Amino acid sequence: MKLSATAVYTTIAPERVFDAERGDDPSEPLFEKKRWVAAAKELERARKNGERFPIFMSDARECNELLLWGVVEDLRVTEQGTYFSFSHLKGLRDGFTQDLVLASEKRTIAPGFIRPYAMVLTPDFLDQASIDAEERLADHLGEDVTVDLDARELVAQVTLPEDEELWTYFIDDDGDVSRWPDVRRRGQKPEKFEKLGLKLPDGFIVQLEDTDAGFDVFHAPLVADEPARGAPPMKAPKPKPRAKPAAAAPAGAIPTLFSWGYEGWGSSLPQLEALTTAAEAARGFEPPVFVDVRFSRSVRAPGFRERSFENALPAGRYHWMKGLGNAGIGDGGGLRIHRPADAAQLLKLVVDEHERKRRIIFFCSCGDLEGCHRNDVRELVLEEARAQKVELQIAEWPGGEPEKTPVCTLTLPAKELTRIFDGATRIPIAEQLALTTFAAVPTGSYVEIGNGNRRATITVRSARYSAGKWFIEPFLLPVLEGLEVADLAKDLARVRREGDHGLFTSK
Repeated sequence: MKLSATAVYTTIAPERVFDAERGDDPSEPLFEKKRWVAAAKELERARKNGERFPIFMSDARECNELLLWGVVEDLRVTEQGTYFSFSHLKGLRDGFTQDLVLASEKRTIAPGFIRPYAMVLTPDFLDQASIDAEERLADHLGEDVTVDLDARELVAQVTLPEDEELWTYFIDDDGDVSRWPDVRRRGQKPEKFEKLGLKLPDGFIVQLEDTDAGFDVFHAPLVADEPARGAPPMKAPKPKPRAKPAAAAPAGAIPTLFSWGYEGWGSSLPQLEALTTAAEAARGFEPPVFVDVRFSRSVRAPGFRERSFENALPAGRYHWMKGLGNAGIGDGGGLRIHRPADAAQLLKLVVDEHERKRRIIFFCSCGDLEGCHRNDVRELVLEEARAQKVELQIAEWPGGEPEKTPVCTLTLPAKELTRIFDGATRIPIAEQLALTTFAAVPTGSYVEIGNGNRRATITVRSARYSAGKWFIEPFLLPVLEGLEVADLAKDLARVRREGDHGLFTSK
């Protein structure tokens, strides 16, 4: 099979490839919202030259590794996006996105490249790297293995070095901790990080569980109804800070939709991604999906201007629903939803992503809900859920009810404490604290501040980031020295109620 010199690269949810069991049958095309105009032209050129036009795919959720490749059979570009199908599907062993060369720039794809579509040169390693596609997908997605968590045995604790964010750690065949760099290329060997000398007995699996300082290493026996077999070494993702779950976080059994305004986040997209990912991980969910309900994306905030936010997120985690925007932005009229019927589209997305353990945050620019069209969007979606008899709950991000006692105590320098009592509205905190305790803390949660001589209880919002620093902001003002929870509880309940910070349900 003669391949063309140019190919197309895309990211995809691997499950989509075999759901339709395409194999050599391209009758059911896939759809991507990007318009692959250049790829369509290259496909026609390849056909005229008697060549096959390759397509390379990586996992949209972790796009560093190349998973699959095939040849494009059909590619149709519409105003909405691109329909494409393929055949001759193969897996790729030890192939990485950074091995591909961009056709236009003649350079390898840079680390951190997250665009879901690119024109690339066909690599020369296909003969050596190609394996069975189903085998590759099974290895990538892993098999469900049931282990007896109650009988886990802690066998080692591993402390990570300062550069831990650059690596992915796993137990190797020798029972030692090894690591790969996050960005890999063909021919690289794993680096042994710490020798543990562990034996890998049949019927047991070795687990890595990330902690604040590194990993705990466990032996975990398979449960009785599982066949006794040796389990392959398990890869562990690089450790991520764990947020403290809210005492009354929205229940995971019911699809939950969040409302949010990005005011103040326009220049801090990496920190926003880290914060929301940590918050949802602590509550047992994958990183959230963002739905943009602005009528126009021509704004001043650089991170949310035009396609900036869309391009900053992995494929599948951003959707623009202009129909749920405020049409008054376009013609200067009063507040009204552009296409109210699009609430059904948002509800479907919430339900679909709930099955993938991902929750939706729909957003506009307004930092406060008062007078914001997000209130109207919320009511439209709830009405649609009632009409379809779908159980749904909606909360202002990050949701949850404050605990009745302080979530933590912050010891502050006397000068900083004086500044807060004098009216300062930013309390600096460390990044670790921002991405743990304050990542998903419900709006209005109590925090105790003091320095031994002076103290007060305050209410706060979840962590924010600006000008290179993490901070929290008081929710109720002013901050007065000596206040206790009992002094704040009544006002907090009223302000949360008036600001629509409670939980709205379709019941």
